[in-house]
Amino acid sequence: MKRAVMVWGASSGAGKSLLATALCRWAVRQGLDVAPFKAQNMSHNARAIPVDPDDPDSLLGEISAAQYYQALAARVVPRVDHNPVLLKPECDTHSQVVVHGRVDAALSAQPWRQRSATLAAVARASFERLAVRHELLVIEGAGSPAEINLAPQDYVNLGTARWAREHGVLRALLVVDVDRGGAFAHLHGTWALLPEDLRPALAGFVLNKFRGDAALLAPGPEQLQAMTGVPLLGVLPMRRDHGLPEEDGLDAATPLPHARLAARGDSLDQALEPGLEQSFDGLADLVDHHLGVATLRALFAC
Repeated sequence: MKRAVMVWGASSGAGKSLLATALCRWAVRQGLDVAPFKAQNMSHNARAIPVDPDDPDSLLGEISAAQYYQALAARVVPRVDHNPVLLKPECDTHSQVVVHGRVDAALSAQPWRQRSATLAAVARASFERLAVRHELLVIEGAGSPAEINLAPQDYVNLGTARWAREHGVLRALLVVDVDRGGAFAHLHGTWALLPEDLRPALAGFVLNKFRGDAALLAPGPEQLQAMTGVPLLGVLPMRRDHGLPEEDGLDAATPLPHARLAARGDSLDQALEPGLEQSFDGLADLVDHHLGVATLRALFAC
């Protein structure tokens, strides 16, 4: 791996999954060797895939639907390494832990802080394999990187960013849901609470789910940049029809056309149905237009 682009969010549902999917497809359209990675996802939205896609007799396992679709957007076969830890909520206080596609009952029974070191090691092993396999990783964070109460155990946002930095150039984006209100406060607060060693990796802010007249945002972006040194790279419009599952266990959006890769014997080309291709290309066009080719080329160094 020579480079990683990390997508952090100011909150759950900010648009990390959408932006990461769009970046995967934009990068592969530039001829880049790219794959997605999310160390841990919390979601009921999962897809069954072979645990070892190179073994025709492999057992099936589960990864989150978000990373499944991101892999297809990047035109790579979905692997459990793309989402090594999946948490499937069973109630408000308990989640089933899926490790490399398979349920781990022992880890499911442990408290979160007690199992976090084990899960971090699992996630890092997957990251290292992907770093060897690909030149570029698009990494999706979880929730927010500014949860200071969880920072010592946060291998999904902070740990993964540091692993990526060890391998090559790390550039991060911070996306926020502007439709909820308080977007500038969310961005500034998240930036302020980021660990100091990771702040320099933050290349820019992205406002997502915008409706209305973008001219009304001024002078907010300029004032925020004066306070943080971080520019606003783009404003993405509200897209209700993107079809991607919502991130971090939130309610699902209208699903994308079904992909058949879970079935043994199906090829990547068979999984990439026309409806999926159009959806992914539409997302790539979205970031191409609203972030700009120059910004994206600088982000990916291409």
